[in-house]
Amino acid sequence: MKYREVADLITKVLEERRFRNPQYSMRALARDLGVSPSRVSNIMRGKVLPGKRVIQRIEVALKLNKNEAAYLAYLVQKSKHQKKDTRRAHQLQESEIFFIREWYHFAILNAMDTLHFDSDPDVVAERLNLSPELVKDSYAKLLQAGLIHETPQGLRPTYTNLTSTSDIPSEALKNMHHQLIDKARESLIRDPIDVRDITSIVIPSNPKNIYKVKMLAREFRRQANEILEQGEKTEVYSICLQIYPLTHSRNH
Repeated sequence: MKYREVADLITKVLEERRFRNPQYSMRALARDLGVSPSRVSNIMRGKVLPGKRVIQRIEVALKLNKNEAAYLAYLVQKSKHQKKDTRRAHQLQESEIFFIREWYHFAILNAMDTLHFDSDPDVVAERLNLSPELVKDSYAKLLQAGLIHETPQGLRPTYTNLTSTSDIPSEALKNMHHQLIDKARESLIRDPIDVRDITSIVIPSNPKNIYKVKMLAREFRRQANEILEQGEKTEVYSICLQIYPLTHSRNH
């Protein structure tokens, strides 16, 4: 799927509408959009992007709220930019994530983009509280996966933007998220409050609206990424948003 994120979002909203009206089909969506069923099928399969007029019709047909409409427009625009320079963007497959499923591989990748990065394993190990052997092993795996390469200036990332699948179960991603949550616990104890922010809320919730919050979280991550990359980059941060139920229905 060339445009997976756009297709996934439209599919998710369509499924939400089908939940309210099981009779609503892809053919009905095509009718409401004023396009052929094959055109809708290609959009849903991530083969093509919807144009501006179709996007507006999607907003009306699927009754997108303001946040959903803005996120759809953002994903379409993002996909257009990636199309112009696909060499610099890469979506990790499950096999790749499994191969580099430890948190420090991604920390090392991002450290390479910090100011005055020194690829000496001893230096990187000290910065990330790792052993030099782990750093050397990470270099070997990242080189083998094609995610870093040799340059006259030393090791550098192959891509400027790495993404993973979303809303698709992945044992490798679960493993990495588990490790990053543990790192957040360490930071809670170790780091002063002026360099971290770990907060939480507990609220009564409607589970049917969780997908809306997840979209807000994705948009927040995008904006946070843009802000944190401004100016001189000297450190590597992890942003972990934790949204999960504390209660479970008896019939689950």
